[in-house]
Amino acid sequence: VIGCSTTGCDLCVDDHTVCTKCPNNNGMYLKGTNSCLKKEAFAAGEGLNPTTLLVEKCTDANCLECRDDISVCKSCSTTTGYFLLR
Repeated sequence: VIGCSTTGCDLCVDDHTVCTKCPNNNGMYLKGTNSCLKKEAFAAGEGLNPTTLLVEKCTDANCLECRDDISVCKSCSTTTGYFLLR
């Protein structure tokens, strides 16, 4: 039995190079098929989809910070003229 090749991966059933689940209880979330990331490591414009627990792009293309929920923007791309309304 070969272990998963993705660091921190919980499950890689059919192929040891394709991660299908990260340890969410440890604050790790799946991005693509080969990265288990903590929220602090998400890139600008990426956040957690609270339904699937996957790392995805923010719902709004002009959002830079939606780390906790892809549909809740906390910071916009002000250099392109977008500002967060409160």
